[in-house]
Amino acid sequence: HTHTHWSDGDHYPEMVVKWYKDHGYNFLCLSDHNVLSRGIRWTSVEQSRGKQKAYDSYLDAFSALWVQRRSADEGTEVRCKPLDEIQHLMSASGQFILIESEEISDRAAIHLNGINLSELIEPQRGATVTDVLANNINAVSEQQQVAGRKMICTINHPNFKWALTAEDIAPVKDARFMEIYNNGQHHINNEGDELHIGVERMWDIVLTKRLAELNLGPIYGVAVDDAHRYHQQAATLMNPGRAWICVRSAFLAPESLFEAMESGDFYASTGVELKSMGFEAGRLHLEINPERGVSYKIQFIGTRIGYDPNGKPVFDGEGNPVRTTLTYSDKVGEVLAEVEGTAASYTLKDQDIYVRARVVSSKPREFFPELFESAWTQPVMPQRA
Repeated sequence: HTHTHWSDGDHYPEMVVKWYKDHGYNFLCLSDHNVLSRGIRWTSVEQSRGKQKAYDSYLDAFSALWVQRRSADEGTEVRCKPLDEIQHLMSASGQFILIESEEISDRAAIHLNGINLSELIEPQRGATVTDVLANNINAVSEQQQVAGRKMICTINHPNFKWALTAEDIAPVKDARFMEIYNNGQHHINNEGDELHIGVERMWDIVLTKRLAELNLGPIYGVAVDDAHRYHQQAATLMNPGRAWICVRSAFLAPESLFEAMESGDFYASTGVELKSMGFEAGRLHLEINPERGVSYKIQFIGTRIGYDPNGKPVFDGEGNPVRTTLTYSDKVGEVLAEVEGTAASYTLKDQDIYVRARVVSSKPREFFPELFESAWTQPVMPQRA
């Protein structure tokens, strides 16, 4: 989940791709708003978000032979290269690939990522927030059927402008992925506030409702950069390299990556690396690849049969109802077990509806001293007769 000069990012697409490739990533989505990186697009150096600084660094990295320029009334214009040209230059078999994507930006800050698309998807709209989510996800599914290749769709930053609630997301039948951490810390509202729950708490409520009440499958959690700013590092800027996913895939190809993701065989991270993880014979286990001098806490989180399913509305200080996720029992998404160390396991019990693992390290995140590097595994469910 990244942005470039094709929409509201402050750098040229090759420079964004180069950053991730140089930092050891294996796959990347350029997911600009309501556009695919195709066709001809010229951008003014002075009117672009990156301005002269972006242009100078682009020339330094790729030379005048690659950078296409022309003179215009506004000064120098630069051609934004389409994804197919960038792929020829930057992709490396078995090491690094680009996956064509679009951030479908619909009404009221409802955004989704369509990943590995064959054609642009216009925002689908809908009478309710749930309808908007379902219609856009269905549009990706329909395109997948027509194109004959696998695609996925993620629900992005639920707390951006407080656009989504757990009750909006839970009933969406074909929803499979949601962002549980988005790097835009100061306006994405991952942690919530006094009237809105955090996104991780929202994920537990969604999982509980889908699995225990709606007879729907789980939604898996992804962590992303949503990078827009590449020239200056700061807590208030959406910089690259702060959140990602690690996928256990047989091959570095979209089809293989998506099959693993759809089975929950991946984890999300803001810095913690797992050496291994698995779920066999009802036992969820993981081992951390530790950093020297860093300690770790592994928590197994879930909901058990018998929880109170009733939610209570939220009111502001003046007694007015707030459009936000309802307040639910602490038994929804509770910590079922906790271990200090670099390895742990949990054997699911018959009353467990689902269990997931969260790893919290003692290492503060860069620019966010109040937050610590973490990782999240996907929920697993016990086999039931």
